[in-house]
Amino acid sequence: MTSIDDKIKQALNEEFNDIVDNNEKLNSSYYKQFIAGFKGKNKRIYKLGYLIVIILYIACAFSVYKFAHYPTDEIKPLLRWAITSLFFGMAALIGESWFYNELGRDKVMREIKLVELQLAQVLKNQEKT
Repeated sequence: MTSIDDKIKQALNEEFNDIVDNNEKLNSSYYKQFIAGFKGKNKRIYKLGYLIVIILYIACAFSVYKFAHYPTDEIKPLLRWAITSLFFGMAALIGESWFYNELGRDKVMREIKLVELQLAQVLKNQEKT
């Protein structure tokens, strides 16, 4: 006995099955999704966003370095560097969360488009019969 997925694949043509296979390969790992994000229609926004995240991480590392190697025992400058490092660290995490949320959104949109394509193909095949 075959499952409903097998019946659907039999009803659809080979071109659609190639599209589904390519989508399944893309969804197989986060690295492939990460790279696909930089090749899609929003590649400029993704590149800019990830560049900002990298800059924020560098600023956070610099602030932590300045906090750890500050030459005095005064509290005010040490507190300023600690707060600055926390700010840059949190901003970098927020930027990275945005980026991974966008990757998840892209994955959901690909799945929706595949369902639309499947529906169109099934309706087309039903009209023929």
